[in-house]
Amino acid sequence: MIGERELKMVRKKTVYLVNTARGELIDEAVLVKALKEVWMAGACLTCLRRSLSQPDSKLLKLENMIITPLREHT
Repeated sequence: MIGERELKMVRKKTVYLVNTARGELIDEAVLVKALKEVWMAGACLTCLRRSLSQPDSKLLKLENMIITPLREHT
């Protein structure tokens, strides 16, 4: 749902993208491009499309990317 078109619409260096819903909502390859090219200040995700256990995750290498675990409420 959130791809290159949508991220370019909010192209502003003070914007942060926060996703606490589902990893499938954001095109992660485009998000990596947007963060590398500084279309926005940064992003914070609690869920991803791919597992973070994969060492080739480009999101893990970005300084303007925060990934937090989503805790279940009991």
